[in-house]
Amino acid sequence: MDVDKPNTIWTITQLNQKIRTIIDHGLPPLWLKGEITDLNIHRSGHLYLSLKDAGSKISAVMFNGANKASELSLKNGMQVEVFGKIRVYDKQGQYQIYIEKIMPGGMGELQQKFEELKAQLQKEGLFDPTRKKPIPAFPKCIGLVTSLNGAALKDFLHVVERRFPDVHIRVIDCRMQGEEASLQAIRSIRYLNRSQACDVIVLTRGGGSMEDLWCFNNEELVRQIAASEIPVISAIGHEIDFTLCDFVADLRAATPSAAAEIVTGSQMEFKQQLQQNKVRLEQVIRYTIDQKNARLKQTMQHLDHQMEQQFQIAKQKLTQLSEHFIFKNPQHLLENRYHQLSDAQKNLQHSMEQNLQEQKEKLLKAKQNLFIKAPERQLAEQEKILLEKKQKLHVCIDQIINEKNYQFKKSKQQLQDLNPRSVLARGYAIMRAEKSGDTIKTAKDLQEGQSINLMMKDADLSVTIDKIKPLDDQV
Repeated sequence: MDVDKPNTIWTITQLNQKIRTIIDHGLPPLWLKGEITDLNIHRSGHLYLSLKDAGSKISAVMFNGANKASELSLKNGMQVEVFGKIRVYDKQGQYQIYIEKIMPGGMGELQQKFEELKAQLQKEGLFDPTRKKPIPAFPKCIGLVTSLNGAALKDFLHVVERRFPDVHIRVIDCRMQGEEASLQAIRSIRYLNRSQACDVIVLTRGGGSMEDLWCFNNEELVRQIAASEIPVISAIGHEIDFTLCDFVADLRAATPSAAAEIVTGSQMEFKQQLQQNKVRLEQVIRYTIDQKNARLKQTMQHLDHQMEQQFQIAKQKLTQLSEHFIFKNPQHLLENRYHQLSDAQKNLQHSMEQNLQEQKEKLLKAKQNLFIKAPERQLAEQEKILLEKKQKLHVCIDQIINEKNYQFKKSKQQLQDLNPRSVLARGYAIMRAEKSGDTIKTAKDLQEGQSINLMMKDADLSVTIDKIKPLDDQV
């Protein structure tokens, strides 16, 4: 098929560059899983390999990946998961993946769980910087949660011994890998908080794969660190390793040694700081003393000037007083005072006599009123009135009792007159129907052969009607 020649003809380089631009802008970084093949660790430290599945294959490179390959024991045929960016190699016209992270197969699921739990805890505010507690500058005691067999303990103690050997360290032996590690770490942090055994807690271990460090992504452990009243420093793995404990801790240290440097100030630096503070304090004290002395000198001069003024004023007043007529003729002043005292004495005597007379008159009136209102006299009159009222009361009571006795006897006689037994005593009887107990008042209520009851004065009889004989209408 004939094809017309275009105006523009691309070169191979232009085409490869165009493809690279499309891939760079069209494909974000991604996770890829596959089987390792063509594994090659270059002497430069770079890692070259290919990834394949049942149907395809792709080249890959990881710069400075030799250490990671050794750490994970990578080999051909091994299933892995990698994270990186797809790039185009212009010279060969090939695309490959530039690996940033690599882990054994199945670790992608762990990464997804890590991101999901991280997002959840971050939403709850557990990673909020405002809730983090300050780390004490010079703690008296450090609570170290780590494995007694790990290199992290040696690194930590080595730095502390060098920088500040006097600090007390309380080591809690704890597994740093596996299912039991998170549970032991939780118990250790709870114990240190409950016993208030230290000023700061350091949770530390050396580096490892994501799978090795997974116990430090345990949700319960993260929440325990957040709830700790004692500040917690997380020093887990290497600088590039991150766990959820790092995000929730009050401070994250890149390595165990870095954590030791954080919690222990250098003894030499501390002494230098003390010396600087001492010099600075002496300067401040010396300056303050000089200022106080200058002010005191000014105050003394001012006081001397005021005292001189007061002395001159007092001297003038003394001169004026010495020229006063009192000091020139004091006898005249005494005579005036004597006359005033004599007049005051006469006035006082007259006032006392007048007051005494008034008090005598008041006392006489009081005696008269007391005689009129004497308690013995009033008591006798009240006793006489009480006796009269008592006698009247007895008379009234006797009258009331007599009236009540009369009414009682009268009521008793009326009750006896109305008593049916009294009527029956005159020869009468009361008839009642045996079944209903109704009183029979007329012969119409009776039937021959009927049983009735007769109530007499001294007995009740049960009889049967033999024959009923009506009375004549005439009387």
